[in-house]
Amino acid sequence: MCASSDKRCVRKINLCSGPVPLDGYINIDISRNADIILDMEKDLLPFPDESVNIVVCISAINYFSRQRSLEIIKDVYRVLKPDGVARFASQDLRILAEKYLNNDLEFYFQKLPDDRDRFPGETIADKFNGFFYGFHCGDKHCKCVYDFESLKTLFEQGGFSVIEQKRYCESIIPDVDKIDNRPEQMFFLEAIKNGTSPVVSGYETDKSSAHQKYNYNDVQPTDTDAMRNLAFSMWEADDKDKAWQYLLKVLELKPDDSMAVAKCADILNSLSRFEDLLKLYTDYLNLKPDDLEIKNRLEETQNRLKQNQQNRNNIILQRRCQLDKLDQRFNTILPNDIHLSGCMQWLTRAQEVNDGGGIAASYHMDSQHWAVDYPETTGYIVPTFLCYYRLTGVESYRKRAIDMGDWEIAIQSPEGGIGEPVGVYGLRPRVFNTGQVILGWLALYTETGQSKYLTAAEKAANWIIEKQDHDGKWTANTYAGPKSYHIRVAWALLELFKHTNRAKYKIAAERNTKWTLDCAHSNGWFANTSLSVEGKPWTHLIGYTLFGLLEICRFNNAQIDRRKIMYLLYNAAKALASFYIKLKENADTFLTLPETFDSNWSSTDSRSCITGNAQIELFLSRMFKYTEEPVFQSAAELLLNDLKQIHLLDGITDSNIFGGLPGSYPVGAGYLSYAIPNWGVKFFADSLLQKLLPEHTQNYLG
Repeated sequence: MCASSDKRCVRKINLCSGPVPLDGYINIDISRNADIILDMEKDLLPFPDESVNIVVCISAINYFSRQRSLEIIKDVYRVLKPDGVARFASQDLRILAEKYLNNDLEFYFQKLPDDRDRFPGETIADKFNGFFYGFHCGDKHCKCVYDFESLKTLFEQGGFSVIEQKRYCESIIPDVDKIDNRPEQMFFLEAIKNGTSPVVSGYETDKSSAHQKYNYNDVQPTDTDAMRNLAFSMWEADDKDKAWQYLLKVLELKPDDSMAVAKCADILNSLSRFEDLLKLYTDYLNLKPDDLEIKNRLEETQNRLKQNQQNRNNIILQRRCQLDKLDQRFNTILPNDIHLSGCMQWLTRAQEVNDGGGIAASYHMDSQHWAVDYPETTGYIVPTFLCYYRLTGVESYRKRAIDMGDWEIAIQSPEGGIGEPVGVYGLRPRVFNTGQVILGWLALYTETGQSKYLTAAEKAANWIIEKQDHDGKWTANTYAGPKSYHIRVAWALLELFKHTNRAKYKIAAERNTKWTLDCAHSNGWFANTSLSVEGKPWTHLIGYTLFGLLEICRFNNAQIDRRKIMYLLYNAAKALASFYIKLKENADTFLTLPETFDSNWSSTDSRSCITGNAQIELFLSRMFKYTEEPVFQSAAELLLNDLKQIHLLDGITDSNIFGGLPGSYPVGAGYLSYAIPNWGVKFFADSLLQKLLPEHTQNYLG
């Protein structure tokens, strides 16, 4: 504890600290593991007036009567310095009542890791009442349940005038992620003594952080005017990624906000993103059809797009005739490390072509242009770069992975889902994309120990859980409704549970796993997987589902039917491997895994989705490790050789193509025709990495 005469001293109090004290805080509690043992029912704070910078009190004020709570809050006001901050959190009466009225069994009948009921009581009513008089801690128990307005009233009576409701982990207090918990049942109140400044007196904070520059934590999620003005300030301060997310949020809530539309139009014009500009103007005119100026701009944009397309079509047709020759070219089958080096060279190039730090979605060989950075796949490419760093020891790959993760934080939307790069208009955060980014953030948190990645992952996961249907699937904020491959989101949630031990992530993952298993046929084929022809999913999406379920099986602390999962995965692997080996045995020319499979694991396709080849190889190789079934290994080896032969290495001089994998074979076939998608190269790299790295170092690979 510092001397009160030291004006630079930063005194931080964790009031009613409970069993887990906070580092850097003076922990006050009735329990013996506190720094100061104090019964706040009888005593008040043993500090001089205006001697404390921060007071936090999480899930404790409800253990006192309303009158005693007021006395405690007045004492907190007394000890705080001017501009000092108090952050209180308590179970939210509104949330608890809503869940009671909605008969929310999943909330009220949650289990602790040791399988005890989280909330004691036989019925929902008993459990609900527990928040008013239960949860005994020694001779203490709950006495009052607040919502924000009722607790705010006590703070006003206690002397505070600047009192605001905050979202989970949003605060002017540094390292708030170490303080907050249980956002599914709590509200968070922050009050500043005698001031309006969001600066914690005497505490040196990171002046470069966005919340210090813009105070975006103070903007209410429905206040479009404040969000728009904040976005403009961010843009002027060159924080363009975050500004774009706020502009998109404004237009989601208020599509006819003329100032936001004008700003977005300027941005899209400057980036020559005319198709996005066309969407923007169309959305606006659907609400304001009499705006003649926007009508004229829409017509100008349509004419510009038409002219650009005509010029581009002539070039593309000529280029495709040359690219078709790639179908007769077969690369030499080289050692794994040579092919892996080529993959990493292409992925590095894909990161360098745009400015943000993400990975360009694809290179279009026919039009010779790179797409914008793709948040979803950048998220799961992070582990690939970290694993390659472990293999080679080359520090630049670790640095590139960090740049990817930091870019993902910059484009995280205000509500928590992953946003879009600057200039991508019309898309809102999606559950699947966000789940894949969580995998990248957790890989970086494991590698660096930096809490910002875990904080971003939790914020994203909380948003994902809000969007989940009661039966475990995701319908809202998806590309095309509920899909079996969303099991990769459940995988990400279980990885997050491993780091946080917060049951809500495990519960959400278990619910989705059950829903996914309900989609399964006994032969291991899954319904609700296709994005194009129903009942004939691409191998790419089949690979997502099978590998996601295989990863789910690793979690011993999750309540899932592992026996059923492994039964289904074994049947799927056997069907895929047997089909493929028979195909190769009867082939006179080069053939590889077909593009789609129907529910009988049959296919008549004469073309292939190359990304799916890499994912199925990865899946079969893992299944061989677990089962030692020889046919799995044989099929995986054949697939890997196919990929090596299609790999664009021998004789390739174009740096935009070298090391890439076409989306399809033949190169002009249906899946990403005449293009190189980054996710195909990533999964091929992962297939090679799993053969070159010890298994315990392959964190989040796949």
